[in-house]
Parts: sequence; structure tokens; C-alpha cells
Amino acid sequence: MLSKSNRCENFMIKFGKFPNLPFDANINDAIQIMNNHKLGSVCIVDKNQKLKGIITDGDLRRILFNQQKPFPALMNDDIFLYCSKKPQTIDFKSNILKGLRIMNKKRIWDLPVVNKNKKLLGILHLHFVIKNLKIFK
Repeated sequence: MLSKSNRCENFMIKFGKFPNLPFDANINDAIQIMNNHKLGSVCIVDKNQKLKGIITDGDLRRILFNQQKPFPALMNDDIFLYCSKKPQTIDFKSNILKGLRIMNKKRIWDLPVVNKNKKLLGILHLHFVIKNLKIFK
């Protein structure tokens, strides 16, 4: 049986405490908020907090490397053009070990935590999870 203390909701960074932007934000906004929060991803949400996508620092590096448009124009592009529109997610009631398995298998550091309606509730960040598992002192 799943203990309530082992649920993802107890290991996530809660909404509002990690980078998220509306889908009409631009790349410059994403870089700034990612830098301010010191996390390597930004969740893209609609006005009802429903997850619409995610963009990572790796995605941004690939965009900068592959785009042929002038830098100022690229910085003003809508972030939704470049984000992953079907990101891997996990339900807030799921066991944290399931979350860690997904993160390991997909080789990701950040995993959005949602409810059954895909409302973004938080994010599992690998270092935050490990810290809160209290296996290291």
C-alpha cells in the first residue's frame, strides 16, 4: 500500500516556487525566469494553470545553435513555438520512486507534477527530491 508520505506531492517544489510562464511568453522571458530560479526548465501553462509544455536549458541551447535568425528576433519568438508540447508528467499521488524511475529512464532532472486534469501542481527536481529523501546528511 502507498504511504501518503511517499507520494510525489511531498517531494515536489510547489507551483509558484519554480519557473513557469504563460504560453505567449517569449524566449527572453524563459531565459530570465530560468536564471532567476536557478532551475534548468520552465513549465508553460495556460490561464487555468494547465500544463501546456516545458522547455529546458538544453532545448534553449539547441535553439540558439540551430536557428539562423538574428539573435534579437529569436529572443522575441514565442516560447510555445519551441517547447515540448507533450512533456512527461506524473500524478501528484504517485509514489516518489515511480517519479525517480521516470526521471532516470528519460534522463531528465525536472518532472512536472499534475492532477488528473493536467493542472500543474508542482515539479520534481532531482536534487530537491534527493535532499528531501534524507538519505544523505
